[in-house]
Amino acid sequence: MKFIQYPDQDFWWEWVTESMKAYNYMGGYHNINENGLGDCSYIEADNWHDLYLKTGYNPMERSIHERDVWISPDGKFYDGEGHSVTAEHICEILFGKWMDIDHADDYLVERGWIKASTSFMWDFYYEESLSFRTLPNVQYNALWDWCQLHGKEFPIGIDIAD
Repeated sequence: MKFIQYPDQDFWWEWVTESMKAYNYMGGYHNINENGLGDCSYIEADNWHDLYLKTGYNPMERSIHERDVWISPDGKFYDGEGHSVTAEHICEILFGKWMDIDHADDYLVERGWIKASTSFMWDFYYEESLSFRTLPNVQYNALWDWCQLHGKEFPIGIDIAD
């Protein structure tokens, strides 16, 4: 597969040269004009996971300002809108694992990821509960900052790992 990055953009597109279309990771696309390819960057990669390994590009990463997020153990925020669907994309891009939706959620949670939301009836989800869990310092701080920004009460009983 060939991926393309326009000079004025921070993101990559999967480029299908036969049809001259560029696809994003969710399947959205646009047509490419050959005249506009001059200053573009190109890379060969087997899939989106391989592109991530080669470039560090992760289209799922988001800011703390998002209302629905996944918080990774390293304290980064990832798209959480429709948590189950985005979990599937996170697993595919970061871990190279294509899973059905239910298993993608479980896969992330089992590895210490946290779901946080301001738009559902629940605020947090962790394997059983966040209470009485030990979180890495960066994840604890990210969760604390997210709660403060979104007016959510920080869950009690969480410890910080040394």
